[in-house]
Amino acid sequence: MYVALGRHLFAQKFRILYKVIIYTLIDFLNITNTAKILT
Repeated sequence: MYVALGRHLFAQKFRILYKVIIYTLIDFLNITNTAKILT
């Protein structure tokens, strides 16, 4: 039971981390694209 709970929590944390990384990358790309348009 404890192992399953640990895996579940780990999966949730990993999913959140994955989303954060992807959104950060998208924001970074949007910023660079905006900078290219402005210059």
